Amino acid sequence: MGRKVESLVLARSMIADTSTKWVLRWLYDQPTLIKAWSIIMLLRNAELNDAPSVTALLERAYATLMPASYDAATLAVALPEMTRANPALLASRTYYVLEDGERLIGCGGWTAEKPGSGEIEPGLAHLRHFATDPDRAREGIGRSIYNHCATEASSCGFTRFHAFAGLNAEAFYRRLGMERIRQIGVPMGPSINLPTVLMEGRVRSAP
Repeated sequence: MGRKVESLVLARSMIADTSTKWVLRWLYDQPTLIKAWSIIMLLRNAELNDAPSVTALLERAYATLMPASYDAATLAVALPEMTRANPALLASRTYYVLEDGERLIGCGGWTAEKPGSGEIEPGLAHLRHFATDPDRAREGIGRSIYNHCATEASSCGFTRFHAFAGLNAEAFYRRLGMERIRQIGVPMGPSINLPTVLMEGRVRSAP
């Protein structure tokens, strides 16, 4: 039974340790029952102790979605590299996790530093390590995390996003308003350059 996202309301609240949390209210409509209901989810800054849950989410998401675009031999080498939670990202305060109850169902963030090199270019931010629980696909989870990234990056003066998108994820970033620049190979261990699409877009919320 499909569920249609009707609206998304974000309300900022402060908790005792002064970290910022976001409450997402999702309103769904089920026409056949002529009723609506809501699910409360929490979008918050990631912490170092989220590493096991983020790794588990990355493993579920990438292992499910990437075989449509990559062969098994490539993924056997690449997935162990790609699915480990990055401690620097978790500690950055610009990487976020989305929870539904006690279950982590989405993650993603942004940095001023370019992945790999740490290079910083004025006005340019980089989207990092997005994933959505494959059981919750098409619910707007990735888009809501992206929009939070856009809000925060814009408030810090950034005007452009870059993203290294897996071949399977190019359509997702296009729906956010980003465009392909070129295909590149990203080193994954000593023997694999993973075909990846470099994408660019304005820092703005997606509709």
